[in-house]
Amino acid sequence: MNNRFTIAVVCLALFRYFYALGGAPITQDEFASKLSSSGWSAKEVKEMSAAMFVSEDTGASFLMLNFVKLKPAPDYGERQDLRPSYVETAKQADQYYGFQFLSRLLPKAGHLVFYSESVLPAVLSPYTPSSISFDYFAVVRYRCLRDFAENMEQMSNAFGDSGMKALKMSGVEYTHLVPVSSPGFTHAVTAIFSLLLLLIAR
Repeated sequence: MNNRFTIAVVCLALFRYFYALGGAPITQDEFASKLSSSGWSAKEVKEMSAAMFVSEDTGASFLMLNFVKLKPAPDYGERQDLRPSYVETAKQADQYYGFQFLSRLLPKAGHLVFYSESVLPAVLSPYTPSSISFDYFAVVRYRCLRDFAENMEQMSNAFGDSGMKALKMSGVEYTHLVPVSSPGFTHAVTAIFSLLLLLIAR
């Protein structure tokens, strides 16, 4: 009993460090530098940096809300070499990108939280409902902003300059990304993990 309890405490400490405390802050210049090799234009990098750095980064976790509209057909632009032989639809192209991105994010304690293809038109929006629609909605958890930027940099290292953006947009017509601070989510996951360990250690 004592041994199991000790092991549970050690596992909880390791999990908490990995999942909740393993993140680190990043400066705006570092963030922009890591994005610049991903294929985004200087204007896009500047806009993303400005949006993500409304205040100084603290290294806290966040959720990214993804509203995505798919293209009629996949398009890799000048990076046709990145297209897998089996990809015939924009959905398949997007799923391939998602697998590549999320599989690299998992070791950083990032993961998919929620996914749904049942997305209705917005009730309140500056756009008319008929002018904008989405094919799916997804929520992804990031341990910190540095992990977000380093994951894109890792994708660029794996697929070459512009490879990250080419894969990201291969099946996507447009996307709305909304970061949301999420300390409560991290605490909830840690609490659930603690409860499971407690039940196992009994």
